[in-house]
Amino acid sequence: MGGARCLQLVVQHRNLFLMLFVLGIGGTFQYGYHMSVLNSPSPRSSFSHEGRAGACSVTAFIKQFINDTWMRRYGTRITDGSLTLIWSLVVSVFSIGGLIGSTASGYLTGRFGKKKCQLCIAVLPLVSAVLMGLSQTVDRIEMIVAARFLSGFYSGLGVNIHAQYVGETAPRKLRGFINATGPLFVTLGKLCGQIVGLKEIFGTEFLWPQVLLCSSISSLIQLVTLPFFPESPTYLLLVKGDKEGCLKALKQLWGDRDHQPVIDEMMKEQNNTQEKGKRMGVLELLRDNSNRCQLLTMIGLFTSLQLSGANAIYFYAYDVFHEAGFPDDQIPYVSLGVGSFELVSAMICGWSRIFITVMSGNSDRSPQEEAAVLGKPGTAPGAASSAVFCLNISADDAEDGAVPERSQVNIESAGSDESTICGKCMYGASYGAIIKSLLIDRFGRRVLLLGGYSLMALTLALLTVTLAMQEKYFWMPYCSVGLTFTFIFVYGAGPAGATISTCVEIFAQAPRVPAFVISGVFGWVGLYILGMIFPYVVVSWNLYI
Repeated sequence: MGGARCLQLVVQHRNLFLMLFVLGIGGTFQYGYHMSVLNSPSPRSSFSHEGRAGACSVTAFIKQFINDTWMRRYGTRITDGSLTLIWSLVVSVFSIGGLIGSTASGYLTGRFGKKKCQLCIAVLPLVSAVLMGLSQTVDRIEMIVAARFLSGFYSGLGVNIHAQYVGETAPRKLRGFINATGPLFVTLGKLCGQIVGLKEIFGTEFLWPQVLLCSSISSLIQLVTLPFFPESPTYLLLVKGDKEGCLKALKQLWGDRDHQPVIDEMMKEQNNTQEKGKRMGVLELLRDNSNRCQLLTMIGLFTSLQLSGANAIYFYAYDVFHEAGFPDDQIPYVSLGVGSFELVSAMICGWSRIFITVMSGNSDRSPQEEAAVLGKPGTAPGAASSAVFCLNISADDAEDGAVPERSQVNIESAGSDESTICGKCMYGASYGAIIKSLLIDRFGRRVLLLGGYSLMALTLALLTVTLAMQEKYFWMPYCSVGLTFTFIFVYGAGPAGATISTCVEIFAQAPRVPAFVISGVFGWVGLYILGMIFPYVVVSWNLYI
């Protein structure tokens, strides 16, 4: 019965799932790819880097190229301090581009629409791939910096567009799963970035300039296929006032059935927005007390994600594993295993939501209608014992525009027989024994976030101990890599999987765009600081980073 429902769901929304893939490879995939592609270690090729025997990776090839170019220009070998500074610039300029792209996303998507913006920025990966590919030929370090800047710009813009686009095209019953595809494509991009950096592909002295080829191919696929999919139905109706276009888009993505109730909900939100005045911008959102709690929650979640330590592992994967004592010829595959592990954890987090949808028989009923059917608001019969994270504005009400005056965090837990869950966030689960093993329903977002960060902190503390004692016991390095795998798994299944989804769902349509602009500023500034200071922190603190 569950398999038949799943098949029916896929067939009915086949165009929606296809569009999710097209958006993903040109959206958050690009962010994940560029986070790891320049840090994918590969074994020694033909030279020694920074005096380290056997130290050779895409990072090492670029540093060697910087050193050779410096010698040809100035007739002397570059100092370690200058090399570290230039390399930090190459890494962190990606964040500067991302900050600009994220900041500009609000204006560009409001003016031209999400589909047109995504199509325009799909050209930029082709340009950055050409710049990187020709950098060695023309002997210009500046071309690598320019390529990284463009990569950051379209990644910053693409992450915001992707999150908003999929959030506005998702039906209520698939909203949790679809919002979770953003982190899934981030981890897929990280894994692909590690794969292309292997010596068997582009991780060699002569082929490293082609590492952005995969990014350009995925963007080319999006450039060719995205025109066949519609603009966001919400944008068409609320911004353009195109009711016929909105209805056509809904039929293409959700199937040919009656979508008038959905349009009525959108019109209700538009009326609520008009009553409050003009369209909400960044300054209006900052002054709006009714969205203050959601905004602070969003900023806190993104800042915590940046400071969690996961980005540092992907930025400087070689240094982390080299200091852990692993042989250079094994480091690329250890890193690849870590990326694969994070992808698996993200898939568990995402696919658990679609299983919840299928097994619970969820429909497009509103929370009020669901409560009326159950007979008792806030009670889900047969649900597994759980704790559910809920802000006073839920995923469903966020789309309806029902923004409360004040948001509160409600946490309810019950005994082993049944759980009392906030009525606006209930899943209506009827197969408790099956759903009990699935992460999202079993723990809820709040527990995944707080519990995830707690386990990550404990894992990092243990990792520090194993790194300090690795010379005393021959088996200690294996404990280090095991803890690294554990850290990445908890990160992917917990905070990484729940953060973006939560941030999309707690905002209504009007404040969602400026909210992502604000959170993007905090996220990219944090990423820039990380990229600039991390090399110096490694030198000063060593394993205690």
